[in-house]
Amino acid sequence: MLKCPHFLKSSKSARFALMVGLMSTAAAPIVNAEDSYPDHPISIVVPYSPGGTTDLISRILAEGLSKDLGQAVIIENRAGASGMIGTGIVVKAKPDGYTLGMGGSTSLTVAPYLRSLPPYDSRTDLTPIGMVAGGPFILVVSPKSEAQTLKEFVKLARSKPGELNFGSSGIGSMHHILAVKFNQMMDIDATHVPFKGGVESATNLVAGNIDYLFESVSSILPMIQDGRVKALAVTGSERLEALLDVPTAAEATDTDFTGVSFIGLVGPKGLPPSIVNRLNDALATTLSRPDVRTKIQKLGSKPEFIPASKFNEIIINDVEAWSDVMREAKLPKM
Repeated sequence: MLKCPHFLKSSKSARFALMVGLMSTAAAPIVNAEDSYPDHPISIVVPYSPGGTTDLISRILAEGLSKDLGQAVIIENRAGASGMIGTGIVVKAKPDGYTLGMGGSTSLTVAPYLRSLPPYDSRTDLTPIGMVAGGPFILVVSPKSEAQTLKEFVKLARSKPGELNFGSSGIGSMHHILAVKFNQMMDIDATHVPFKGGVESATNLVAGNIDYLFESVSSILPMIQDGRVKALAVTGSERLEALLDVPTAAEATDTDFTGVSFIGLVGPKGLPPSIVNRLNDALATTLSRPDVRTKIQKLGSKPEFIPASKFNEIIINDVEAWSDVMREAKLPKM
């Protein structure tokens, strides 16, 4: 006699319960990982060392985002190669929203495009999420400089072609390319001396090893205030509240010279729109808080939320604009 399978021997009530269970399971909604995002901590890769403007702003935002998203937001500093090492980590990350990056003008629009073989293309290899802040630079010289104003400095530099040196935080940094643009517009012939960071370049300015440099507000403001360096101009469209006696470069030279960097959140290519929207909402909420805005403003930056689509346009336009500067200056590819 053929043996009957065990499940066919079960009682009618058991079989009925099994059928009901299967039907219930089939009818239950499928929970998509995107719908439950985030369900564990998020990492934001900052491609610079701790203590700089991008790092400080990232930490301010991480605290607010943690509250809005209901998960810890952890900052990971991965410095090197003008921000390209950290940004490269984000490019290669899984597009699930748990590895993001805080990009800036240097790492997204300048440094990669000064390479013969760019490690990534910000326009296609990343997902813009939202711009969070922007800020100018300050042109500073040694307090021993003969120039007391920007016009005097330009006149001095033109009278000594090839004799002055300008510093930067590295080849392909915004500090470097902004100085190149300035030299082009002002017809100045000077030599670039790259350093490993803003602190090192500023230290060499104080020591008299270089003649001038452009530096971010948060990094250089204390040195201006204690007299170690002298500020000649701000590269934004308006004066800084902390330095109202320092003119903008445009008003000091009667030109349209400006140079403002941005900071924004990005993710890997292919980040789902639902996750981008979730992060957009959280960023907007965080940046609307007065305490967050005040902290960012104290760093010399302007808190400004710009959503993904507009942020993408800024990246594309800036890549083209800074690439034009590099081509015109005939900067060699690395």
